[in-house]
Amino acid sequence: MAFELYGMLGDKAPDITLDSMASDLRRFFSRTEGFHLELEDDPFGAPARNVLLSWGGWWMRVFYESGPDVAAESAAIAVFADAAVKENVAHIDRRIRVLVADDEDREHTNHAIFMMDFLREISDATIFDPQQQAFL
Repeated sequence: MAFELYGMLGDKAPDITLDSMASDLRRFFSRTEGFHLELEDDPFGAPARNVLLSWGGWWMRVFYESGPDVAAESAAIAVFADAAVKENVAHIDRRIRVLVADDEDREHTNHAIFMMDFLREISDATIFDPQQQAFL
């Protein structure tokens, strides 16, 4: 089953652009066998671009999102946070959203875990799983 992850970027998180994110992702995943990275137009119709990471026919799409829609969603997500995190999360207006393809045979589980590690390494980032409505 496909799933999403959010890397919610707090005030102290570094400035991120699509190009800087692509560079960081390339460096992070370059040692994984069969890795390919490209910038692509958003396949879901938005005028934005995203980073496509792929290994053969399996992929992850990585989007950088910001603005009032992200802030509104962060406020809604904050209800799932404990008191220590709630105040920081409620006002976030920048995030990295990762869409992870189906992997029924679990051949790419490590790649999804590596993505969580990538997000954890970003200073002042909080990781949220919207399917589980849980912070990781």
